[in-house]
This record gives sequence, C-alpha cells and structure tokens, in this order.
Amino acid sequence: MEKKKEEKEIKKVEPRINIRCRNCFIVDGYKKGEDRCRHCGAKIYLIDSE
Repeated sequence: MEKKKEEKEIKKVEPRINIRCRNCFIVDGYKKGEDRCRHCGAKIYLIDSE
C-alpha cells in the first residue's frame, strides 16, 4: 500500500508588539493596526511598546 503524505498548510503569522496600556497597565501583544486595549478599551500607543 502507498503511504499517503499529508500536506500541512503553513499559516503566516502577523508579528505582534508587546504594548503596555496606560490605563490598566497590562502588557499584551498587539498586531499592527490594533489601537484599543483588549482589557479596558483605552487607546494604546506604539511609544508604550516594550
């Protein structure tokens, strides 16, 4: 019997930048274009990246 080769689909992952929220101080990874904190909804700024 022939052995079937399973082709795995390679997904490209967008880079994330760790940014600390000025309001709730939680550090989380955000993709380019995200501008709101996931936890409190406050505006996040690229300058606050770590």
